[in-house]
Amino acid sequence: MPTCAVISCKARSEVSSVAKGGISFHRFPKKPDIRKQWIEITGRKDWIPTKSSTICSQHFNEDDFEVKNSKKRYLKNGAVPHVQIVYIEIVDPILTTFSTVTVMEESASQTIRDVDPVPLNSSTVLMEESVNQPINDMDSVPTNSSVMEECSSIAIQVEELIGRYISKEKSGGITKQRYSPALRTFALTLHYYSPKAYNYVRDTFKTCLPHVRTLRKWYKSVKGEPGFTDESFKALKAKSNSIKYPIIAGLMIDEMAIRRRIEWDGVKLHGHVEIGSGIEGDHITEAKEALVFLVTGINCNFKVSMGYFLIDGMTGVQRAELVKQCLEKIHETRVKIVSLTFDGCASNIAMLKHLGCNFEEGKMKFEDPVTKYPIMALLDPSHMVKLIRNTFQVYQVFVDENGKKIKWSYLEELNKLQEKEKFHLANKLRYRHIHYHNQKMKVKLATQLFSLSGQ
Repeated sequence: MPTCAVISCKARSEVSSVAKGGISFHRFPKKPDIRKQWIEITGRKDWIPTKSSTICSQHFNEDDFEVKNSKKRYLKNGAVPHVQIVYIEIVDPILTTFSTVTVMEESASQTIRDVDPVPLNSSTVLMEESVNQPINDMDSVPTNSSVMEECSSIAIQVEELIGRYISKEKSGGITKQRYSPALRTFALTLHYYSPKAYNYVRDTFKTCLPHVRTLRKWYKSVKGEPGFTDESFKALKAKSNSIKYPIIAGLMIDEMAIRRRIEWDGVKLHGHVEIGSGIEGDHITEAKEALVFLVTGINCNFKVSMGYFLIDGMTGVQRAELVKQCLEKIHETRVKIVSLTFDGCASNIAMLKHLGCNFEEGKMKFEDPVTKYPIMALLDPSHMVKLIRNTFQVYQVFVDENGKKIKWSYLEELNKLQEKEKFHLANKLRYRHIHYHNQKMKVKLATQLFSLSGQ
């Protein structure tokens, strides 16, 4: 739901119809002079609005709007919100003495009967919000206890790492000490964010940190927790053992958007970024996506999810490392992976580079980290054809190999002609192929647009 950027306004409305008294929200204009006036009206100093920042219709005059079809309210060009903004200085309460407070209270009690009631105005409300805003912002500032707790956890990990290093030096390079949960978490997190940094730290401390094969075992999860699901690999291995011929399969990765929300189930918090390391705490950001790994059989019929990770964005290096770990674990099940399928987002293209592919030169193969057999990297055709359709609609024109222009307006005019004459020229072009924005996920609307039947 949109919110008003004016600092004193708490307007909310789930009613979009103007006829029913709904409140409309309007984005900031692009013209610098008018945009500057809008920013000053909000009462926020040194603030830059985002693309989604809005101001509600309560801050405009009725003359600033155009109402069409008695339902939608449109703001006229050059309209500026009208509200008085008052900036006040916040006095440090430590400088106010007890005697000063007493005098103020006495003077107020002596003159309050002589003052006529004054209706509350918007500027007074804004003053109250301006005073309380810094206090409300303090809730998001880390407390001393949380910072000290995090520093203490890091100190414990470093102390244990140094202790293992000393013990290994005394024993001549052999130690049977178990890795503590804190050190396991440190190793998994460091390797997740930077495999090169992990190898450097491991070499510096003379292999006091576990080998990557050990980390791969720690990444596995049970009971559906984030990470690589151990039950899935066991099921895949059982499937491989039950068939006489070798199984050939493809690996697919994709992100699924999830709602940002933190919940407590009585045992642990859910909703933070989780890569299977078991890290918890308020300092961890909320997850907005689930990165899912799926194996699909090619010469036999099966699909199995190999695991998922709750993320808030992920670099190409991190994605490439997770793909390598997944391929190494799948190799243990004796299933041969011949392809990797993904959509065309920028982080996946960067992942290709770190896997050994070169998208610009057309090199779309990389080596399996264990067998060194080539694996074909495939861009998801369904996703790519939708991207082509979206690009065509945004830029309005394509140029073919002969230099001829193909315009989006041709499709619009053809659709208008067919709707006007109430007949179709042996094609599948309809209204929803042109106005697809409410059905962006339907692949057939994009494929039919570029098919011979849509031409």
